Amino acid sequence: MRCLGADGLVMKTEGTNGSNERAGRVPFVEFFSDSTRCGTKIAQGHYCDTGRYPIVDQGDNEIAGFTDCDEGLFKDVPVVIFGDHTRIVKYVDQPFFLGADGVKILTPCKDVFCKFAFYALNAARIESLGYSRHFKLVKELQFPLPPLAEQKRIAEELDNICAAKKDAEAIVEKLKLLAKSLFVEMFGDFKSNSKKWPIAPFDDVAKIESGLVKDFQKYANYPHIGIDSITKDTGELVGFRTVAQDSVKSGKYLFTPEHIIYSKIRPNLNKVALPNFEGLCSADSYAILPKVNTNRVFLAYVLRSQYFLDYIVPLSGRSGMPKANQEQVRGFRMPLPPLALQQKFAAFIEQLDKSRFEAQALIGKLDLLYRAKLQEYFG
Repeated sequence: MRCLGADGLVMKTEGTNGSNERAGRVPFVEFFSDSTRCGTKIAQGHYCDTGRYPIVDQGDNEIAGFTDCDEGLFKDVPVVIFGDHTRIVKYVDQPFFLGADGVKILTPCKDVFCKFAFYALNAARIESLGYSRHFKLVKELQFPLPPLAEQKRIAEELDNICAAKKDAEAIVEKLKLLAKSLFVEMFGDFKSNSKKWPIAPFDDVAKIESGLVKDFQKYANYPHIGIDSITKDTGELVGFRTVAQDSVKSGKYLFTPEHIIYSKIRPNLNKVALPNFEGLCSADSYAILPKVNTNRVFLAYVLRSQYFLDYIVPLSGRSGMPKANQEQVRGFRMPLPPLALQQKFAAFIEQLDKSRFEAQALIGKLDLLYRAKLQEYFG
């Protein structure tokens, strides 16, 4: 288990009265012992995709690989893993082997509950030293040590928050897969055009707006959408400000709730947004207006699809800064189902998006709750 870093959830938190106020802090040597020397390293070239035992390293993934080796298996679990270079913290409760250098095995001392120790180390503020080693900073830390029963209660509460966030994340992924399967069910495989829809050139389904806006005083209070404000794959718009707040100086494109915003820089990032307001967008993007025979949500989904990516990415290759120019986008051709079927698909997608946004909002609230609890219990 790795660290995480609410409406609809009721979590009992009463009765704590501030664990840190009742518990003193103890130095590292009274909280952890370094068991790294007891672990056995497996060279990366010997990692397998499957096997009896996991290999744990300091990377993002819970498990880096597997092995069928028996000799040197670390069995004295559970333990906490610390990435000496990455500062990543993991909880391991099954026998394992170590991955590359830089992995520290930390065994909780007597009267320290391992899952509590995992959260305590997650909560610690460890300064980044780049890719230098950080264990020397960990050994300088002090940790709260409430009674064992309180440690277990705190760990269980944090486990519940983490589990709820994981469930919400799983819902988001399932909704994404459902949208893809719905598209194939309704329209078939676009690459082979399995349902034999008529093929339409891009110019028959949409128009790329031309003419840059330069009167920034007139649009001072309009939202300004840079490509950094478009979330990859989902198209969610985040972190944008007004034209005035961004002190916009170069020309921008005007868009409305009828437009699609498509980022032409690094098309592989798949940044396609559906704004529900008027504003100005960066000249690093295109404001695309679907025509009367094309539903906006349907077209945006096509532009996010692997079918479009397979077309546009090979054309946009530039050293350092891949870019899709207008001629390349306008050269795209696509199957065009009847408008009524597009609209039916769009209605389904809008419902799925509503559920996805609700799940993502819950994830955000749970993350804030988790961080607040870390602060409450560990300071």
